[in-house]
Amino acid sequence: MKNLITFLIALFISVSALEMQAQTVRYVKAGGIGDGSTWANASGDLQDMINNSATGNEIWVGEGTYKPNRPADDLTTIDPTNRDNAFVLTADVKIYGGFKGDGSEISVASRVGGASILSGDIDGDGTLTNNALHVVISAGNVGTATLDGFTITGGNADGNDLILLNGQQIVRNFGGGMYNDYQCNHKRK
Repeated sequence: MKNLITFLIALFISVSALEMQAQTVRYVKAGGIGDGSTWANASGDLQDMINNSATGNEIWVGEGTYKPNRPADDLTTIDPTNRDNAFVLTADVKIYGGFKGDGSEISVASRVGGASILSGDIDGDGTLTNNALHVVISAGNVGTATLDGFTITGGNADGNDLILLNGQQIVRNFGGGMYNDYQCNHKRK
């Protein structure tokens, strides 16, 4: 009986360790309408995939242009022309662009170099006037969050006040392409 209990405990620990190591990969393609579970069922909403990811998850993004469609301080609301729209990084979620997105790529190392563009040109007029203030925001402790394989373009940080995001004050006139902010309050002993 003691051996059976020991075996069951060891089995439980092994299964738990495997579950912790398992990662979810979400897939995003321009024009996608799926749930992001595969390339064939890719989502077109990058921020939605970020919002639904947890520590250790990866998001693979196919070639195409992606525009932020949600205000950085209200990621549950879609508002395509709000200048506060930005892609907001989540703690310990890795986002990789540069995939063709045709289903042939099975790892980050197998990317073939499709152009994945994050654009702040939310009104699509090709001018900076009404573009998103920030294209990407990393605010607060994002741990090992990764953004790799993208061209970031079209941000226009010409605002004149602040928004609050993850406990950080985001200044609207800095960081048009990517705004990074994490203030540590370390105490010296």
